[in-house]
Amino acid sequence: MSFLASSVLMKKEAFLCFNEEDEIIGAFGYICGTAENQYEDTHVAQIQIVFIVDAYRRSRLFLESLQFLTQYIAQLSEPITDFRFWVPVDLRLHKLLSKIAERKNTWETVQGVIDEYHARFSEWQAYVLKFRQEVYFPS
Repeated sequence: MSFLASSVLMKKEAFLCFNEEDEIIGAFGYICGTAENQYEDTHVAQIQIVFIVDAYRRSRLFLESLQFLTQYIAQLSEPITDFRFWVPVDLRLHKLLSKIAERKNTWETVQGVIDEYHARFSEWQAYVLKFRQEVYFPS
């Protein structure tokens, strides 16, 4: 959950996903900028966390979260052009994520091996527009 908090502490957003019974079933958040550029490259969004409760991992929640995030970022006054994120090495995840991003590196960490992905915002937008479902977010 520290990655969820870092999104808020670094003055960006974190979002919670709810089911029909108003139970939290997922969360995602991002920050702008990269450590190697002292967070001045604010056109790069680093996705800090995507968490989905096991029972919803095979649902449309991931796609709907991508749609929400893409629509939200598209309306921001400061444009984001690139995304970066890291996930555990997993062939099924790679198959899914290779539709929207390019694997750049693989890292050994104390928690295990992770892949680093980079993507252009325009490519995310094109991917989620294929599904054409408007997602409501409060202002």
